[in-house]
Amino acid sequence: MKKKYKYLKAGLIAVFLVLTGIIYSCQRIGKEQADSTLGTPLAAEETMQADALIDLPKDSDNKNEDITVTPTTEAYYVHICGAVKKPGVYEVSSGARIFEIVEMADGFTKDADEEYVNQAASIEDGQQIYIPTKDEVLNGEFEDKENVAGTGQTTAENSGKININTATKDELCTLPGIGDAKADSIINYRTDHGNFQSIEELKEINGIKDAVYNKIKDKIVIK
Repeated sequence: MKKKYKYLKAGLIAVFLVLTGIIYSCQRIGKEQADSTLGTPLAAEETMQADALIDLPKDSDNKNEDITVTPTTEAYYVHICGAVKKPGVYEVSSGARIFEIVEMADGFTKDADEEYVNQAASIEDGQQIYIPTKDEVLNGEFEDKENVAGTGQTTAENSGKININTATKDELCTLPGIGDAKADSIINYRTDHGNFQSIEELKEINGIKDAVYNKIKDKIVIK
């Protein structure tokens, strides 16, 4: 009886060992299959490339977009006055010509001396352009074409003529027929209406009619 029990015990131990070996073998095979499915680790360079692909925007089509740069044009401000229909300050682009400013001012007046000014000349920022009348040119009030087409200055300072746009009361009183009252009227008029656009505009002032105007027209100038 004891001998039979001993054989039974030995048989159970053998079965246990066999089962243990089978279980171990199954676990090992399963691990190897899992490692084979995962594959080998990526190299460092491959990892960086993969990250770069992941970081690409979803809406990117990897196409180069053309970038158009629009050049800016500098703005100039020019004052045109004298024998034009709409004198004033105009904004133009750099490189503009005098004839373009004249067009913006609605063109010449009928008494303008159109040939006196170089209309093809370039303009400068802050420039004043004075268009003289034919009478002004005939009377010798504008002797320097370059100055007229450039800064609007004249040779009046050298000729001793009085600029009625800047003259003081005392300077105006040196003109024949102009006393204190008329000098005050001239100063008040240019204060209220701005600078004179022509010397003939003096006749708009009360007390200055043809008789007085004819006495002083050759002694005055505007600029």
